[in-house]
Amino acid sequence: MTAQQSYDPLSREESLEVASHAIAMPSSEPQSETGVPSATDESEEETHPEGAIRLMDGTILTCYPKPKQEEQPQEVVADDLQLDSTGEYFGIGRRRIAPKPVVQEEQEELRQLFKDNAFYLLAHRERILQDSRMFLTPIVTHNGLAYTGTSGFHRPTIGIYLEWWRHCLGTMVISDSGRMSLVYQIAGSPLSGSNSCGQLYESGESAPIRLSGFSKYWQSLMEINTRYDEAKQIYQAYTLQELLDILHEEDGGEKDFTSNVRERFFRHRIEQLTERVEHHYREERRWRYKYEHAVLRLHDSEVRQIYADYTDLEQRVQAQIEELRRQKQSLKRQLKSEQLTPRSYQDALKTVKAQIYQLKGQLSSFEYKVQWRFRDEGMISIQDICSYVENKDKAESDTTNNY
Repeated sequence: MTAQQSYDPLSREESLEVASHAIAMPSSEPQSETGVPSATDESEEETHPEGAIRLMDGTILTCYPKPKQEEQPQEVVADDLQLDSTGEYFGIGRRRIAPKPVVQEEQEELRQLFKDNAFYLLAHRERILQDSRMFLTPIVTHNGLAYTGTSGFHRPTIGIYLEWWRHCLGTMVISDSGRMSLVYQIAGSPLSGSNSCGQLYESGESAPIRLSGFSKYWQSLMEINTRYDEAKQIYQAYTLQELLDILHEEDGGEKDFTSNVRERFFRHRIEQLTERVEHHYREERRWRYKYEHAVLRLHDSEVRQIYADYTDLEQRVQAQIEELRRQKQSLKRQLKSEQLTPRSYQDALKTVKAQIYQLKGQLSSFEYKVQWRFRDEGMISIQDICSYVENKDKAESDTTNNY
């Protein structure tokens, strides 16, 4: 899995034009409710230590200040989200994109170098996330949003992308045919969710991809990217070619990393599906509760009568059980005082236990009849009924007291 140069990529002008059109296109597509780990949920313990960076998983990497001869920023510039002042991204609707100036040949080569080696770099994720200079290796790629442009996406690094691909489920894609790709370019509207992002194949070839639930993708990438704003400006970093040379030297340049990459993609896919299952289960429980509550409201009078009958039965049963338990204690005392023989004690105890079992059976029978009564409405239990009546009575009482 080494760099492949057979692919002739789209020009930067073409790429930006696609992205700009996507930004201006409204969409009625519903947004996904899938949750994403936040990159900025930082407590004081999770901020970057002096002279180091703290990764998303808590790993701390020692950093190396830039040599004095290198130009140092007089002030660290925060990559904050802000409205685009150029007018390039500020608009709604299709519009013709003005030709963009040709980028420097060196930047274009670096962009293609990243695309050709993205899968190779993914295969070396653990190694890269162990060295701050590798982590902070800058890459050339273009991300932007309608209205705010490229703010929040400046100075991306390979480490930032590796963390994004790991933590944002859906950025590692497996098509129905089994072809794998990495989401590497963000372009769309943060308001409508309309988007036309970029995906990258192992060959270095890129293609458009429409992401469902667009907000989780751009928000997570922006949050991870801005997390390392200061580190990107004041600490040493390898160039991408230097990073590749080091990795090639360490692995000999001949090892096949296809299985390694496939394992990462499959694990990512399993985690994504697991999250979807858990989300659907939570949704199912939420709507089932709403449905059962609606059924109980529909049969409010009957439900209240069932509740009254059950609580009355429960009180009588509990009172009788308590009396029988006192009888058990009395039997033990009689046995100790030798007023009862062991045989007589066992016979009497057996009778008491049978009576307790029979009383509990009355409650179980009542509960079963309730479930059978509402079998067509989702097997509503007596516990559901008790909760419904008690909560409703409490709400009505609270309302009355407020007046």
